[in-house]
Formats: sequence, structure tokens, C-alpha cells
Amino acid sequence: MLEPRVEKSPYAAPLRYSQLKDLKFVWEESPDSKGSGKKAGHDRVSATTFKENLSTNLDRIRADLKNRSYKFQPLKAFFIEKGNGKERVICVPTVRDRLVQRLIAYHLIKKFDPKKGTQIDKFGVCNSVSFGIRGSEDSYIAAIDEALKRRSEHPWVLKTDIKAFFDAITRETLIAKIKSKLDKKSSLIPLLEQVVHCEVNSKQWHLERVRLQAQGLKQDLGLRQGMPLSPLLSNFFLGEFDLAVSKAKLNIIRYADDIIVFCDNEQECKAAEKLIKELLDKLHLEIPELQSDNKGKTFIVSPNEAALFLGVELKKKKTGGYVKAIPQNSINKLFEKQNRYKDLDFCLEKGFGFPDVVSHFKRKVEGYQASYKGTENLDSFVTDYKKQSEAVVEHLLTSILGGKVVASLDAKKRNFLGLSA
Repeated sequence: MLEPRVEKSPYAAPLRYSQLKDLKFVWEESPDSKGSGKKAGHDRVSATTFKENLSTNLDRIRADLKNRSYKFQPLKAFFIEKGNGKERVICVPTVRDRLVQRLIAYHLIKKFDPKKGTQIDKFGVCNSVSFGIRGSEDSYIAAIDEALKRRSEHPWVLKTDIKAFFDAITRETLIAKIKSKLDKKSSLIPLLEQVVHCEVNSKQWHLERVRLQAQGLKQDLGLRQGMPLSPLLSNFFLGEFDLAVSKAKLNIIRYADDIIVFCDNEQECKAAEKLIKELLDKLHLEIPELQSDNKGKTFIVSPNEAALFLGVELKKKKTGGYVKAIPQNSINKLFEKQNRYKDLDFCLEKGFGFPDVVSHFKRKVEGYQASYKGTENLDSFVTDYKKQSEAVVEHLLTSILGGKVVASLDAKKRNFLGLSA
């Protein structure tokens, strides 16, 4: 059975984190309330349907939490194409489970403590090493900016990542860490135990077993990606690792499973790689073997070479120092994906109408401007992307209406259709 394993709770006190005002606040801050949430989960209830009966749903959740009868439902797996012929799997909770997980995260790390004037961080995941959980939407940009700053001071780089990180987390170890960190009578412990053991529903697992196992999923092992609490819990799992590398004075930045270390020479890089392997081994985690040709996932970058971190290059300027830039191969792939929308059949397969294509390109530009903020070639990339967007849209219209019709459109009509005059 792959249903969540829930035992009778030894905790008698009612859950202290069940105030309706907190539920409402977390809901309003969630992607589900803004219409950008994930698909419906195991119960087939969409965020839109949940929102239509919001007051009733919040009251029910509050009552279940208060009475300690809340049960997390199984997860629903969605397979997402990565663009290289491979897939990644996202395991989506129900809308109500997503809300409760965000509520727990809010009380563990994000809620403001008026007495201390700071954010609560009961798990201690906010540190100088980890940038994956900072209670801020800018943590991704902050990690890259900090990496740029450190490379300017220490130009040699060791780059690696943790192999199958989320899927290799030992659940029993994680639960033991949770219990050691929280008060033994904490009303959050039984809920967190449920979350750790949340699994793809047994029927889907049976039908998609081969496909799921191909993504590295194993029964009773790992923390499923797609749950709102997974990033926080995974960072907590590596808390001792972060502390150890800090004590060793390693100049390291970790963003989830992505690791980059800044050194003064090649020998320091090799020593850092050895230490990281030893520390992760204690958690039954590992990194790929060090490769001298930079073709693997663990390699050393010399001062004159560009180092890739979180999809952005940290490269040396001709005048000295370092800048961040969008890699050219990433730009090429983005344009290749964009050109696919010239094909009417492709758009229909995506469920896109003409207005969807235009708005899709607009959202993409906004997303790239946020993700690549501060890169030296952002402006030129955005300009080229917008030009190609217009070319793709015009090609699509021409394939539908014919070249003569499109050519006859006046400036006002072209502007209305998202074309340049």
C-alpha cells in the first residue's frame, strides 16, 4: 500500500496552528488563490472549485486541524516533458492539502514574531549556505548575486549537485530530525509525519509503476517533489551539512541540490569535493564523481572559464572582474521552443487559441526578465525574443488567414493582433 501511513496520534492537545485568520492569510498568499496553482489533486477538486466554496472549506479544515482529525490525501503524479526527450515527475497534493502544508510552513519559518521583531525559523534553515528557503521570492536572484560576488573574490570554482536529492532522502531520518528539533509534544509532529510519508495514490502507482520508477521514485523512500513543504523539509534535512561546511569555512552556496564552492586554487577545490562527499555520505547522499573534462556534473572551473550556476553564467570580463550572463546555448533552446508555436497543430495540442499564444509570449518575457535580472545580455535577449514573438505570431496568422489577408491589415489591426505596424 502506498497510501499515507497515519497512526493513532499520542498528542492529545488540540492543534495550536488552526486560527481561521492564518488560514485565510495563507490562502490569499498562495498560487491557488491567484489562479496560478497546480492542477487538481487526487480528489479532482480544482483551485477554482475550492475557491467557490472557500468559507465552507476553510471552516472544515480549521475544524479538522483543531480536532486533530486532519488526514492528508495521496498525491497525483503529473509527467512533464523536459524538452530533451526526458520527463520529470511532479506529485501534486489536493488543494486543501496544499493549503495546510503552506500553513505549516508559515508557522515554521515565515510567520512574523511581533515579540522578537523577526521571522520565525524553528527549523534553522536560514543560514549563510542555503539560499533555497529564505522566506523571499528573491532567494533565487540573491543566490546568483552572492555567487557573483564570491567568484570575484575567489575565482576557482567547484560545481556539483546531489544525486537524486529529493528521491534519496531517508524518511525515517528526516522524521527523527523533525522530532529532535520540535518540542516532543508539538502538535505539528503528527502532521509532518504524514507529509513525509505522502505518496502517489496506489492505483496510479500500479498503472504507472514503470514510468514512476524510471524517474527514480521508490516506495517508502524520498520526499515527493510538488508538495509545498518539500523544499523546506529538504533544506532542514541538510541542516547539519550546512553547519559542518560552515565550520570548515568552505566558501559554499547551496540552492536545494545545486552546490557551488569558490576557492583560490585547484587544490582547494579538490579538498572541498572530498569534504562534501564525506559529509553527504553520512546522510546516505552522494554527488557525481569529479570529472576533469567538465562533461560530468562534478567539475572544477578555472578563473578564465565561465561557471554555470542556476542557469546563469558567471564569466570573466575582458577588463577584469566577473559578470552574470544568459548562456548562449540556453538562448538557442528558448528560441527553438518559441518557434514550435508557428505550427497550428502544435498550438491546438497545447490547448492554445490565438490569444493564448500572444499572452504566453508576454508571460515568458516577464518571467525571463525576473529570472535573468541583472544579466549583461538580458536587454538584447528580450529585444530579440519580442521580435521573434511577432514573427511567430505573423507566421501563425498567415498559415490560417493567408498572406494577402495579413498583408492587408492596417496598423491598428496589426497592433490589436500583437503585430508590429
